[in-house]
Amino acid sequence: MAHGKLKADEIEHSTAGTVDTQFVVNGSAKAWVNFNQASVDDSHNVSSVTDSDVGRFVVNLSNSMGNTGYAISVCARNPVGSGADFKENNDVARATGTTPVVTLSGGSYYDSSDAMVIFQGDLA
Repeated sequence: MAHGKLKADEIEHSTAGTVDTQFVVNGSAKAWVNFNQASVDDSHNVSSVTDSDVGRFVVNLSNSMGNTGYAISVCARNPVGSGADFKENNDVARATGTTPVVTLSGGSYYDSSDAMVIFQGDLA
């Protein structure tokens, strides 16, 4: 059985207009994860989450990013009645296959029961 290829430079919708396929490819999330501690609830292109300490996690990708210039967005729900503080985790370097995730509340690390991570960038 022969397999064919679909090649398209643009995608056109009958009423919403046309979009370049490069926009779709480059603008799509390369990975995302919803986890409770290191237990993954749902994900795309995430092999696991490592719980390295209280409020510190490492997200491990199934397929690495093309370089370390990717962007991430991190969100975690705070316990009721606590302030929201987010800082960069400087003691773990970003790599093409992992990224550090830190959750802080009131300046202290805590384990969020509902954390999410989105990766944007180029896959290897």
